[in-house]
This record gives sequence, structure tokens and C-alpha cells, in this order.
Amino acid sequence: MAKQSVTSDFYYDRTMKPVIFDQIKEGGQYHWMVQYVKDHPELDFQTGSNKSNSWFSVYRGTSKIIKIKKTGESKISYEKKYYDLCPEYYENPTESVHLNTLLDKLKTDPILSRYYEDESTGKKNEGYYQNLIARRYTFLNKPNDEFIIIDKELVIGFKDKATKKRILGQIDAELKNLLKNKFRPSLKSLRKDVATTYGEVDFLGLSWDGDLIIMELKGDDPQNTFTSPIQVGFYQRLLSQVQKEYPDFYKNIYNMLKQKVDLGLVTIPEGRSIPKSLSGKIKSWLIVGEEKNLSEEICSRYIKAKEIFCPDIEAFTCNNEGTLRKSEKLL
Repeated sequence: MAKQSVTSDFYYDRTMKPVIFDQIKEGGQYHWMVQYVKDHPELDFQTGSNKSNSWFSVYRGTSKIIKIKKTGESKISYEKKYYDLCPEYYENPTESVHLNTLLDKLKTDPILSRYYEDESTGKKNEGYYQNLIARRYTFLNKPNDEFIIIDKELVIGFKDKATKKRILGQIDAELKNLLKNKFRPSLKSLRKDVATTYGEVDFLGLSWDGDLIIMELKGDDPQNTFTSPIQVGFYQRLLSQVQKEYPDFYKNIYNMLKQKVDLGLVTIPEGRSIPKSLSGKIKSWLIVGEEKNLSEEICSRYIKAKEIFCPDIEAFTCNNEGTLRKSEKLL
């Protein structure tokens, strides 16, 4: 696994440690989950690592069904609410028949089903779009796609708390100044608690030319759409600094991506190849599920926020296959 540069203020290395990788690869005891997830459109993967932990998780929407992780030793992690639905699966997670039972119960549970889709109303939640898009641009890639998704729920680490406070404080101050002096005066009804710092990037994409793509997903939530340029602007400023000042950034991205390809979690289409380096460009995208709920007022506020916080942000919607297309309302 690539080592972090000792001189860097940042940390980002999501390559799974061998003890987890070996259990997921062909011949490993949990390898069956890879094909199982691919065969079930409502499911998706997440892999990750940090300085002390490494994991492989299966999600249904934003519900983390199971997590195989290593802290001191490899173990299975899950939430009690899922265990109570189907204890036989968690007691023997090598049996796919029990996972079938768990999924059937999840679909009909009035509370837990809301993390994906409301079966009674048909309303699609953010987790629905998250799975749809993540699958479409990882192992269901097409040769004419211009990018792939390489990570989701990305979080940048820092050398220490003081460094984190200093760097995020600088970005926070810049965005707060724009919010107070350029954005809020034009929108008297804007709530005062609009955030200017955020936790994680929904998706990180990579173009075949080496461009990084920040992808923020808002699903069908119109209320948060118009402030998304503030959120994406925060990520853009942070990743721009990371890309310039973190020597190991792309080496670690490459290793993580290569590992996902080896596991079959990401497919490199015929005629394409993983870029050898980053181009230095960062693209910023907002993704909404459907545009029908976006009022003229929401759209006009979004355009104003875009001009101030993230002028180059692009907006997309997705079809039923998860394929992104340019938004017709958020220009």
C-alpha cells in the first residue's frame, strides 16, 4: 500500500489492507458477495481505508447492510436493526439465501425501506439514485462514457487537528464572506444557518484525461438544491489544495482504483485505460434525480449561488439506468 508523504498536511489512502482484500478476491470467503451485488440492482459496494481501519461494505441505498472490516483483526460489523430482521444471515454471512430473506424484509419494513424507495408511494430517495449512478459508472461503464466513479463518500484526512482547523477555517472564512456580502443580501428569506463547511463528497469521478470530478447528489430534494454550489465550492477549494500539496494523492488514487478493478468492482471499458497522472483540472457537478420538483424560484437561487460560489459547476439529472444528462433547468 502506498505510504503517505511525511511532509503533507493531508491524508487520503482508501486502498484496502490485504487481510480484507484477500477475503473479497476470487477464492476468498466473501467473494460471492461481489457477483451477488452485481445481480441485484438495489445493492452497491463501498470500499475504504484510513490510518487504522480498512473495510468492504454492502449497501442498499444509504442502508449499510454489512461491513467487513479490520481494526486489529478482521470481523463482521452490522447494526442491530438489520440483525433483528434476519439474524440467520449475520450468523452465517456466507449463505446468499439468507441475504435474499433480509432484502425481502427490508423492502417491506416501513422505516428501513425509506433509505431507498417508499414502496407505498413509489417516491425514490437519495439512496436510490446513489446506487443507480454508482453502479452505472463503476462496473456498468460503457466505452463512450467520459469518466468513471472511483470513490464515494470521500473524506480527506489531515496531519493533525491543528492543521485541519487551519485549512478548513480558511475555506470557511472565504465562503462565509461571500455568503454574507454577495449572496445573502439578494435573498432576504435565506435562512441564517446555511453551512459553509461539509464532511464528505458523494462521488469522486475521474475522466480518461485525468480530470477529477466532484459529484454532489441531491436526489429529489429541491430545498437543498439552490445551496449546493456552496457545498461543491467548499469541496472544490479543498481538493484543489490537496491536489497541489499532497504528492501521494494520485498514487493512492491509482492503487485504490487498480484494486477495485482487480476485484471486479470497477470495469475499464475496452479502448480505455487508467490515466497515468492527474491533469490538474477539477470539475464540479451537481446531480438531481428529477427536475419536475424544481420551481423557478429554486432555479433562480441556484443560478445566483452558482455565480458567486462555484461558477463552473455543471448540473445533471439521470435516467432510469443511471446515465447522466445535462439539466435543462439548472443552467
